Amino acid sequence: MDLECEGWSKILEIFPDMDFTDDLSETPELGKYLKSSINTKSVGIDRPQELPDRPKLDDDFSKFIVLNGLPKCDLKKSEKLKALMIKLFAKKNFILTEDAIEHNFDDAEPPMTTGQAFVQLKTDEQAKIAAALFNGHALDKKHTFSSCTFPDFAKIMCYEDKSSAGSTTDFLELRAQVLDTKKNDYAF
Repeated sequence: MDLECEGWSKILEIFPDMDFTDDLSETPELGKYLKSSINTKSVGIDRPQELPDRPKLDDDFSKFIVLNGLPKCDLKKSEKLKALMIKLFAKKNFILTEDAIEHNFDDAEPPMTTGQAFVQLKTDEQAKIAAALFNGHALDKKHTFSSCTFPDFAKIMCYEDKSSAGSTTDFLELRAQVLDTKKNDYAF
């Protein structure tokens, strides 16, 4: 049975991945029930993005910095690394909580950090200052931070790598003048 009705198309606009085809093929009476329920209840369905009291999405990431060059570690040691980072930031007069630092983990077993962290500061001015202070900061002999604000990171990721684009070099062309001995005059 098909669920095509006005209410169902409204629901699919909001939830495009909703699919009952397998359930309807197994129990056709479910289709009748769903169709009547959808038509009676869908009148009150509004798009969440258009509601006046919807939560506002904060898409301003200027308070965040990206730290690269962190040690790769497991979940247990990442908590210690967070505590160490909080102490480092406190030495530079930045007050952070554990919730302000977010590590990325890879898909390996056990999950390991990827060596990057996103740090949220209180203001965008603090983020700019922290990015400048921690860029090039040596954690130990092996790990030196590189940091930037998140908007700067987005700009960096937008650049194209022009050095490798279209650089197909034939090595015979590079050696052509060396191999062409007929034209060269030799002075001995």
